[in-house]
Amino acid sequence: MYALIVFLPLIGFMIAGVIALSQAHKAAPHAPEDHGHHGPGTGDKIAQYVTIAGMLASLGLSVIAFAGVVGGSSGPVTVELIPWITSGDFIASWALRFDTLTVVMLIVVTGVSTMVHIYSVGYMSHDPHSAFGIRNRVRVPPRSRLSWSTGSVISGLSSVFSPFM
Repeated sequence: MYALIVFLPLIGFMIAGVIALSQAHKAAPHAPEDHGHHGPGTGDKIAQYVTIAGMLASLGLSVIAFAGVVGGSSGPVTVELIPWITSGDFIASWALRFDTLTVVMLIVVTGVSTMVHIYSVGYMSHDPHSAFGIRNRVRVPPRSRLSWSTGSVISGLSSVFSPFM
């Protein structure tokens, strides 16, 4: 469940990208000055609903994680995703640590990201390039500086490559 908080918006973004690419291939050729976009179509609406659902689910899971970490008896939770570097006794893994500060920030960041994402569906209806949610959330719960750096790289790459989606 904890890993889904981070990855649901990314999964929604990838599904929306597949929908957008499949719609682009189905579209008839347009005049060069037309730029091939006439406003939101059916595929755009589906992609918007998928990404909003991912954001809302992530926010809901953030609230559940908050209740489990702060109100529950489990305390901080560490989720190891994959081993990164193993050398003798040294092990650096890509792990997410959910402590009190992390779950509070997850609610704040995910809540604001969700509200901005829902608002952006209206004011950016003619611009299908948005990866706001995952860019901010990947940097919140990492356990180590290596994981945080990886999240920052993913954030940068998503902002660079999202215009091409």
